[in-house]
Amino acid sequence: MRSSKGKGCWVMVAVAVFSGVTAAQEQSGGGLAHQTPSPQELWAAVAELRELVLAQNRELAGQRELIRAQQQRLEQMEALLRQRAATATESNSPARSQPAGLPMPTGTALPTAQNQPGGAAAGLESLRRALGNFRFSGDLRLRGETFHDGDPARIRGRFRLRFNVDAQFGEEWRGGLRLASGDDTDPISTNQTFTDFFLRKPVNLDLAFVSYQPRWWKGLTLTGGKFAVTWHRTEMTLDNDLNPEGASQAIEFKVSRGALQRITLVGFQAPFFERSVGRDSLLLGGQVQLGFQPLGPVRLTTYAGFMDFLRTDPVRAAQTAVPQGLTGNVNNHAATATQFASRFGLLDLITRMEIDTGTERWPLVLQFDYVNNTRACTNLVNIAPPRPTCNPRDRDGFWVELLLGRTRQRHDVEFGYTFLRIEQEAVLGAFNFSDLRVSTGVFTHRLSFGYQFADRATLAWTGLFGRRLVTAQAPVREPLLRRMQFDVIYRY
Repeated sequence: MRSSKGKGCWVMVAVAVFSGVTAAQEQSGGGLAHQTPSPQELWAAVAELRELVLAQNRELAGQRELIRAQQQRLEQMEALLRQRAATATESNSPARSQPAGLPMPTGTALPTAQNQPGGAAAGLESLRRALGNFRFSGDLRLRGETFHDGDPARIRGRFRLRFNVDAQFGEEWRGGLRLASGDDTDPISTNQTFTDFFLRKPVNLDLAFVSYQPRWWKGLTLTGGKFAVTWHRTEMTLDNDLNPEGASQAIEFKVSRGALQRITLVGFQAPFFERSVGRDSLLLGGQVQLGFQPLGPVRLTTYAGFMDFLRTDPVRAAQTAVPQGLTGNVNNHAATATQFASRFGLLDLITRMEIDTGTERWPLVLQFDYVNNTRACTNLVNIAPPRPTCNPRDRDGFWVELLLGRTRQRHDVEFGYTFLRIEQEAVLGAFNFSDLRVSTGVFTHRLSFGYQFADRATLAWTGLFGRRLVTAQAPVREPLLRRMQFDVIYRY
């Protein structure tokens, strides 16, 4: 119940308003200029004034809700931009296999200003005009690395810097580029060692691609340029830092019958040595990807692919050139050092299981990769005597990997273990995992640990323990190489 004092205030306000009205009428010649308002008229004026004030209060409350909605929308936009910047480089984290499918997840354009509150729409439109359809991201990794295979141990410092630009052009076209540190003669590493008398360090074009996803053919993706690998593989065949050049096509079919959920077909054509005279060297291949319906907490995906490296002898010649191009070689080769004993047609079979452990921050991934070089030692016929020794049975590679946890949000933890065994002629050693003791004829145990100590910063440790396989080329059993990597990674 309102107090008499409150009622008196309303009456005084009503009298003042009524007096103002009567004064205005008097000046205009109205006939009520000298009449005293009756109590009924005063209470009517009070009621009218109350309704006016209540209406104004309701309007102010609506404006406050509008401002609150605008603030929430701006906060959501800021969080979305931070998330996209943080995840743009996640698939290229150290010592990890890239996910299946397309080169990079197709980004969604910034939200439109339609159906937004007036203030939020203006702010969003201003942000869109400032950034356009471009996304900027990258990462900086500082690494301390030790090698123990005798006495004394080797110690070195390294860094990796990458800067990404990703652009969406309408609903069908997407492009991107990336700048990265590292030696421009090494396609499988973006690391830069602290050395060379404080000289400035090079930065190179690591990615430059365009991707087309037509609306008239759902599931089709065409990619060209220098792009991230569009098919699924492990570092046993291609290093994570290697980005092919050429073209790729992928088409996905949704399947709604039985256990099969999707079928994806990927093709690729990647020249790696062009000649003005003679036939070019290139990588041709394809992959079939089968995604199955989840079976309880387990999601299974299988991959069957073939990579055909045509005319690889220029790779061997580049490894012996002055100055040397590419990394060192351990595949069998001719005495002239310009011809491989093998051709390289790699059958690659991968099984990947993603297991929901019931806790979002502790996913479990199991992966098995088997590779077979179907053309091991078949280039011997092109080598003049004396021919090198080459065992065609040294053609298999095995990769078993386990990952538990993740590093996405603050306080996330990830553990990893990988066992790999790569025989002498199983893969082309110039392009696979760069952190091994040698690229082929080797076995290695890899242990890893990561801790997300801040929103965009990770501490990581990787240990690689391996040695060369005992073969005719390495008949003496080597001591175990213990290679430790201590990383601080910041993503922006």
